[in-house]
Amino acid sequence: MVSPLPDIRTRVLALNTDALAQRYTVDGPTIRGAWKFDDPTWKKELAAGGASRRTTLTIRLEPTTATFHVTESPARGASLDVAGAVRDMMRRRTRVASGGAKRGAPATTPGYTAASIGYPIIGLLEADGWINRGMPLTPPKRFTPPTRTRR
Repeated sequence: MVSPLPDIRTRVLALNTDALAQRYTVDGPTIRGAWKFDDPTWKKELAAGGASRRTTLTIRLEPTTATFHVTESPARGASLDVAGAVRDMMRRRTRVASGGAKRGAPATTPGYTAASIGYPIIGLLEADGWINRGMPLTPPKRFTPPTRTRR
């Protein structure tokens, strides 16, 4: 049996720490995650790692069937801008990584994809017995969520 929604809400909101580059909100059976571009400690790193300001991840829980559905969408208030999406994709591909990487080399900062916003939540839900019925978000075997220690 899976945990009730109030318990899931508490556990999800407990993930909102300074150590993670993403922030989560819970509204009833809906969980939303987005990058912390408004946090000065993460802003530069997220931009350098190719994260998009427009991307949010939405997870809708269905308690009666113990399932959840994951979708990726533009952030609230942002228009679905194809040119902007292509521009973001090209920036990620051509970003000059620190350490002298050549133009066109992949960025050296892994983990700033839309799917990686959801890895902590997906892990929490699947460990509790929930079944993913939406976008498959299986973290890579060596995935380590981007974290930062307080200085």
